[in-house]
Amino acid sequence: MNFRRPEPIMKSKIITKKYFKDGKLLTGFSLIEMLAVIFIISVLSAVIIANFGDIREQLALRRATHQFVQDLRRAQEMAMSSKQAEGCTLPAKGYGIYVDILTDNKSYKLYADTAADDSGEWEYYTLSDCIVETINIEEKGVIIKEINNIEGGAQMISINFKPPNPNINIKWLQSDKNEVEIVLALEKNPDKTKTIAVNKAGMIEIK
Repeated sequence: MNFRRPEPIMKSKIITKKYFKDGKLLTGFSLIEMLAVIFIISVLSAVIIANFGDIREQLALRRATHQFVQDLRRAQEMAMSSKQAEGCTLPAKGYGIYVDILTDNKSYKLYADTAADDSGEWEYYTLSDCIVETINIEEKGVIIKEINNIEGGAQMISINFKPPNPNINIKWLQSDKNEVEIVLALEKNPDKTKTIAVNKAGMIEIK
């Protein structure tokens, strides 16, 4: 009986070319494959370059927002430690952050509450308080756009932390609101925003 050898299974074609040199098998890419790779890289590079400005601005907005949050927490920690601020002659009854965007929408103040009295009055920023630091927003093109939940729509806010807890007083917060919202935005594109919320319990978050 004659048996036929089964036909070999045809292997799929491999795109890479095969060459022989000095009896050794070499593989390489064809010209078409190389052109295709170069084309894909060119397209991806064009997309990245086209969006680079937007990406950079978004990162700047994010960094400025996180810096603002860090400064709020710094004032909170200074109040908890009852630390005496350098350069302030009167003892601090608390610490806080003051923002007035009608005067300057690219900076805010970290202050020592030296004007507060034992009755609990003046637990917010006044001209009699000691300025620990005026903090400029270093990220180019980022501004403080608006402050939400404020009485009469006034675009200023004083967030005051008083030891030992620390207790928090948000001056000019609407009576029916639990938190103030400070909105940072891109100066060239105000629709791109980041919101910092601070509530009466002292919780700070980015929305």
